[in-house]
This record gives sequence, structure tokens and C-alpha cells, in this order.
Amino acid sequence: MTKHEILELPGCGCEDAPQTKSLLPVSEALQQIRQATGRISELEELPVDETLGRVLGRDVQAQIMMPPFDNSAMDGYALRRDDCPQEGPFRLSVVQRIAAGQAAQAPLEPGTCTRIFTGAPIPAGADTVVMQEQVQLAGGMAVFDRAPSEGQNIRRAGEDVALGDVIVPAGQVITTRELAAITGAGLTKVQVVRKLRIAVICTGSELARAGETLDPGQIYDVNGPMLKSAAAAIGAELVHQSECPDTKQALAAAMVDASEIADLVITTGGVSVGEEDHVHAAIVQVGGQLKFAGVAIKPGKPLSFGRIGQALFLGLPGNPVAAFVTWTLFAKPLCHRLSGATDGLRTARLVRADTPLQHKIGRCEYRPATIVGRDDQGREVVHLGPQVHSAQLAPLVGCDGLVRLPGDVKELPLGSMLEFLPFEG
Repeated sequence: MTKHEILELPGCGCEDAPQTKSLLPVSEALQQIRQATGRISELEELPVDETLGRVLGRDVQAQIMMPPFDNSAMDGYALRRDDCPQEGPFRLSVVQRIAAGQAAQAPLEPGTCTRIFTGAPIPAGADTVVMQEQVQLAGGMAVFDRAPSEGQNIRRAGEDVALGDVIVPAGQVITTRELAAITGAGLTKVQVVRKLRIAVICTGSELARAGETLDPGQIYDVNGPMLKSAAAAIGAELVHQSECPDTKQALAAAMVDASEIADLVITTGGVSVGEEDHVHAAIVQVGGQLKFAGVAIKPGKPLSFGRIGQALFLGLPGNPVAAFVTWTLFAKPLCHRLSGATDGLRTARLVRADTPLQHKIGRCEYRPATIVGRDDQGREVVHLGPQVHSAQLAPLVGCDGLVRLPGDVKELPLGSMLEFLPFEG
């Protein structure tokens, strides 16, 4: 496996652990999300320069050939190969000059050549370009010793893209590369999938918004702003964000309202089994459906998934690190799939640990990690700190991604190869 290879890794090492029999393995949870998640069908037409980060709704087909005409691949001299039949030196009269953006003044006559520049159209009659480094000028004649090969240094019309070729397929997230290709194909507008609509409900009577005066027992809501920025980073539209007190009635009302305007309702907190955890009961009360509740992962065990009306539901844990980890592993790929993107639900690459690691057997564990270099074989090396408490935010700062510690492994020696999931890309 090369150092750049992307892979899909089966299982998480927790499928057979006795401690996790009532919990879904990560791989199965992802599979259930994949099977239950449809794709947004509504499209909108936008100017190409306004589509960065959007998901292409229909294949983009070339409106012109690329290149649109035979042109020179470099600066040199366009000539007829038949004018160089034997051993050199060859002497051809230079009769015209064509730069990029110009047209040939006349077809090329036998025994002559044309001074030509990169990107300029090949004059009729020419079939070869000799690079300028191989030619000397003497009294209006191009002189060179080596017999050229027919067709050399010519880019043929349509050799990159033929008329009607698919330039960018539907489902592709448009980056600067796709935008350039679409523009080069001659289009000014394209069809993109409408933005995914997300509603975020942060549960907890203790929550206050930043800037408000904290009453005794209150804390600032971290998950709301965090998920707002996370949604914006993937091009989704946040149509609702609120803090909801810990009552079943308040949660039920908030969920119904959110499900009527959103494709995906995300809650944080309230998905465990405590006396003040009311999310599951509220879903039942409003006629929703839970597909699963509880995944063999650390942090993030209470993760829940289901449906409320026409909207999908994803219940994240309340602790900020657990919410961030489960957003990265489950919510982000779910959003990509809903948006019609063709990205897989989860991709990872292998990295090497720079220190021995210990892990409690049972649930697979995801720890923040920082890329610190490469080993002597070019493989990425990461540094992991100690086990992270799910309410601690500081260890996430400056990290590059998450490393998975398998649920069935207690100790990992120095240099172990581990699955690494980057935060970006």
C-alpha cells in the first residue's frame, strides 16, 4: 500500500467484545445510515463562478472540443514532414509567423515553414512542429539537422476532450479544479443540488449563549456554534439553531418545528439513559422512529439515528468532544450523502504512531492526533496525547484528525500502523 492510498477499513474491532453486545459496531452504524439516507433531488441553476463548494446536479458535457483546433505544443517551426526526406541539414524558408490568438495567413506551401508559438493554430498543410531550440535562422531560412517525426509537438483538436464528453460528473463537489474544467468546457451556468437544510437543537437547561450572564449551574453552549460552523464548512444551510430545556414536551415541540423546515435535525445531549435525557421519548411522542441508539465507540456511545417526519434525525452526545467526534464520523458523511455528493461515507489512510499506546478493550476509541512528520519509508507519523475526556476541548486545538484505536486491542507498540481520519479534505 502506498503512502497516499485511501482505503475503506472494515469493522472497528468491537464486534465481538462482550462489553459491547448491546451496541452497534461503527461499521454497522455507518451502513444503516447509508441505507436510510436518500439524496436531495431539487436542483437550482447558478452561474459557474458561484458554485464553489456546491454539489453538481447534472453531468457537465463539453460544449466545444478541447483544444478546439490543432495547435502547437511549444514555440518552434511548423512544417511538412515530407520536406525532410533524407539526412540533414534541412533548410526551409520561413514565410509567416503565427502567435497564440492569431490565424494562419495562408496554407503552408511545400519547402516552407512557419514561425509558430505555443497555443497557436497549425496552418493548413503543416503536420509537424520542430522546437525552436533545434533550429538556427540564417538569411530567412530555418536550418536544423535532425529529421522530425510526423505529428510531433502538435496538440490535436479534441484530444483532451471531445464534443459532448462528460467533463465533471453529477455528484462531484465543485472545487477550484472542477470550476476551471467547467469554464473551459464553455459553460456559464450549471445545475447544482440545492443546499442541505440542517436544524440544530442543543438540549440542556444549563445552557446559555456566549455573552449572556451565567446563572448558578449554567455553562455556555459550545455545541451550537461548533455545529453552525461545521455546517457552513460543508456548504449546508443552518435553518434553525436553539437551546432547549430538559423537558420532553419542550423537546417534542422543538423537534416537530425543526423537522418541518429541515432535511436533517441534529440534537446534542439528552440521548443517554439518565432521568433528564428525554430525546428518545420525545421522538416517540411525535411519531418519529429510532433506527438505532448506542454505538460501540469512545467518545460518543449514546449516538442515535432515526427519522422525524420527512427529516432524518441524528442525536449527538452533549459533551463537546464527543459531539465533535460523532459529527466527524457520522454527521459529516451523512450530510454529504444527503447532498448528493458521491464521496464515500468514511475514508481513511494509514499512519504510524510515534509512541506506544494503551487502550481499554471494548469500544473502539477515536483520539485527536497531530501529524509530526514521516518515517524513513515516507509514511506519515502521528502523535497522540493521552486518553481525552469527552468534555475537554483543549486537546482538539491544533490537531489534524482522529486516530482509531481498535476495540479488541489493549496495547499498541511504538510504530503501530493506525487508521487516521483527517478533519479536512
